[in-house]
Amino acid sequence: MPHSLTVRELAVRLGTPVTLNGPVDTRVDSVRVVDNHADILSVAAGCALVLTGDATREAWRLERGIRLAWERAVSCVVISAADVTGPEPAELAARLGVALITLDTGVLDATVRFAAIIATDEASEAGTLAEAARAFGVAKMSPRRALATLHRLLPDHEFALTDHAGAHVAGEQRVSEAGSHELHVRVPFPDPRFQARLVGRPRRGPGERDASNATAATVARLAIAPLTSWAALRHIAFGRDVSRAETLLAAVMAADGAPSEKLRGGLAAGGWPLGSRYRAAKLLASGGRSAALDELVLARVSELATQAFASPHGDGWAVFFAVPLTGEQKVAQATIAQLVAADPRVARIAVGVSTACESTEPPEPALAEADRAAYIAQSTPSLVMFSEGLTPEAALPALLGADAEVAARALLKPLLEVDRDGALLKTLVVSLDHNDRPAQVAQVLGVHRNTVTARLERVRGLGIDPSNPGHRLAIHIAARRVLDE
Repeated sequence: MPHSLTVRELAVRLGTPVTLNGPVDTRVDSVRVVDNHADILSVAAGCALVLTGDATREAWRLERGIRLAWERAVSCVVISAADVTGPEPAELAARLGVALITLDTGVLDATVRFAAIIATDEASEAGTLAEAARAFGVAKMSPRRALATLHRLLPDHEFALTDHAGAHVAGEQRVSEAGSHELHVRVPFPDPRFQARLVGRPRRGPGERDASNATAATVARLAIAPLTSWAALRHIAFGRDVSRAETLLAAVMAADGAPSEKLRGGLAAGGWPLGSRYRAAKLLASGGRSAALDELVLARVSELATQAFASPHGDGWAVFFAVPLTGEQKVAQATIAQLVAADPRVARIAVGVSTACESTEPPEPALAEADRAAYIAQSTPSLVMFSEGLTPEAALPALLGADAEVAARALLKPLLEVDRDGALLKTLVVSLDHNDRPAQVAQVLGVHRNTVTARLERVRGLGIDPSNPGHRLAIHIAARRVLDE
């Protein structure tokens, strides 16, 4: 037998409700049942000692039995919850450093199961691998289910699934964040180019139980096939039914930068850059969203050299793509060039791109940035607008084009989102009409001049500064168009 089970492993394999106290990583070599104190004196060290009968009939007898078990260096003491009248046995076991298993069921039936587990190859490496082969011998398995299965099979190890950039997807968060891992298995999830990693470590000190670590690595590798299959099927499903991607995007928007473990698994399968800085892009095709645009975007996103997630959004598509810390601008420009390359199926594609965001930042503001830039990009020669270059001056051609109202609202979006009663917009227009003369503006609006000054300060605080000569004309045209609608 390559190695003995721990008390924790024994309790897990028992398959019935138990309460564990004390050092649960102690090794169990055998099982012994006794019903009196005298027989405890002959038990072997390292055994699981099951107390029953006279040995547990009264509280003092039970506590005496635990003390004798400690003297014999048993691996654990097993008792029935029916024999326990208070916390004293657990407290005594904790003080003595003896593992205590308290069963919700009768001890005799459990003893038979203990003996079978310890005596057969169920306790051996071969037994663990056989059980793992059965557990992972399914067509597909979600990350949460796979990690739960690994925990059940290998309770003395802890595991996590991370994406290719090291972002936590499922399992133990502290394992994902650890600097080094004794177990490291690559998983082509969701794409061989951006492989996920199944990482793990023993719950005991690093380097201990090398044989068990080898077994754990073999078991972890058995999880690769069902995990990869699950991710591949999800990825294919996104391509066949784009509403799935829409649902996923809505869920991550609602999560506000803190997706649940279940949601993280779906995002990882969809290609979302969980652990990387990212940019959002909004694609608009002439004529609006169509089946041709759907097909085009899905094909191009699958060919990008960086990890990316795409979903229909409004009258176009939203794409979230990873960018590196160094050379970020170059990667972003190359990615966008690939997305908007000419195609006979779509007459023209315009794209707006957000500024770079950290992986922990919620995606909604980034998408709003990209959305705003995309409407301006439709009237530019390049059909591309990065948020960094989205100035009123750059938006001027769009404000004079066929979709001027749309461009005007996109340019003034930060103001319109907070201007519930229209006071800020009206003050801005009147101020521009009267060459920034507060007294005249106050008279036209029927308010105090300090109110005018405060409103214009708030407008400037939203990033709209009419005092900038290069921006003034565009802001004036945009504000007037919106006000006159």
